[in-house]
Amino acid sequence: VLYSVGGIAFGGDGSLYVADGANIRKVTMSGTITTLARNLAPDNLAGKSADIRLLGIAVDAQGGIFAADHSNRRVLKVTPDGKVETLIRAEPPWSPSGVAVRNGNLYSLEYGFTPPRTTNGVRVRRLSSDGKITVLATTGEKESPAALENSTTENTAPATAPSPKAAYVLIGAVVGIFALTILIWRVRRKIVYPEASSEI
Repeated sequence: VLYSVGGIAFGGDGSLYVADGANIRKVTMSGTITTLARNLAPDNLAGKSADIRLLGIAVDAQGGIFAADHSNRRVLKVTPDGKVETLIRAEPPWSPSGVAVRNGNLYSLEYGFTPPRTTNGVRVRRLSSDGKITVLATTGEKESPAALENSTTENTAPATAPSPKAAYVLIGAVVGIFALTILIWRVRRKIVYPEASSEI
């Protein structure tokens, strides 16, 4: 049973990979659910309970799983043999909310928020295969040393003015992508298993 879905992605075998609370699960085309990684808490909690929200997930051609841990400002990688490592961290006020992998590069979508109610915008960073981190785009925030940390000057452009509707647009886009991905998976599953139920 899936309790708190924060992100979904297809694997090369057609399976659906799900960020479910603090866990990562795999749903095969036959409907079997397997837990690949459980309770992905940070190592430095000193016995305290962890608030973990995985809000994005991606899978590469080698079967590596990448997840955005929004609550702890980091992006995790889970290897096919179950090893978990932190690939990139975000400084306040940024928190990863989505990930993508392409050509050996990791892309992190990060949302900026300063309590109690200040929205700092959205940015995209790239972690290259050589370990270099680059800020590719920033919206809704003025340039500052924190925003430009670990960036390259040729890839940094002046940010646009903040938009009060930016957060709602982002949430709407995520919900739309989520619904479309589930629909595609159900269609593909119906083709492979015509008699299977469409329920997860």
